[in-house]
This record gives sequence, C-alpha cells and structure tokens, in this order.
Amino acid sequence: LAVKEKGGALSILLVNRSLDTTLETSVKIAGAKDAPAQLLLTGGGPLDETNEDASARVSPRPAPVRREGDAWKMELPPASVARLRIGSPEGGGLVLQ
Repeated sequence: LAVKEKGGALSILLVNRSLDTTLETSVKIAGAKDAPAQLLLTGGGPLDETNEDASARVSPRPAPVRREGDAWKMELPPASVARLRIGSPEGGGLVLQ
C-alpha cells in the first residue's frame, strides 16, 4: 500500500509475514533520487500485544534505512509492519489517489 501525502512525500506500508526470518528489502521510486527517507517499525514477534503491563510493546519506533545507489534498503524483523516515508517530513495529511 502506498499513499501520497499533501506535502508530496510518499508513505509505503511494508510487511514481513515470516514468523522466523528477517527480510532484507529495497525500494526504488522514480524521480525521488535525492529525497530523504524515514522508516518506522512496529512489532517484535507474532504474539506481541499491547496491554496494561506492556503498553509500548507494539508501538512505532525508528529503524535504520540506508541509501545504496538509487534504492533505499532496510531490514524488516520477523512478523513486523513498517512504514517507509520518502520525501519531506513537512506537510502531513494524506491524499489518497
């Protein structure tokens, strides 16, 4: 799933469905060669949940994303969901197209 934000940034939802394997993946977007990127990651295991005893267990946290040539590369832990945001962090809001 990808959505374009009002400010022009692109948010992409990435999912690693594997229960035991870290996924190394890359994303290429035409025309976004010099754009900054941020990765937010959630989850740590397939049975993780948020409750009164562990209120932040399944909460977004920054994760490393690196630029290699014309692609952004990242690792997604098992059973994780991530949002890769490419472009300016300004603007906010989503424009569904």
